[in-house]
Amino acid sequence: MKSDGPKSGSSLKEKSKVQEEEHPDQGAAYGKNKGELSGREFGQWRSEEARAKVKTKGEEVEEVVAEAEEEVAEEAEEGI
Repeated sequence: MKSDGPKSGSSLKEKSKVQEEEHPDQGAAYGKNKGELSGREFGQWRSEEARAKVKTKGEEVEEVVAEAEEEVAEEAEEGI
């Protein structure tokens, strides 16, 4: 059976061209402003930054959990 979708890809190309003309700065622009770095260097730098961000966030969460556990333990000792 045939689908009811577009019969050719030309209409999709036309839509993307119109969107690009109307909004040229929208979209995922990873690496658009990578400076002097090559594609591979930029990707490695970006992955290092992402790993560091995850590690930092994980440490912050662990601190919050530890503080909450201390509060719970203190309240349990007080008998609340």
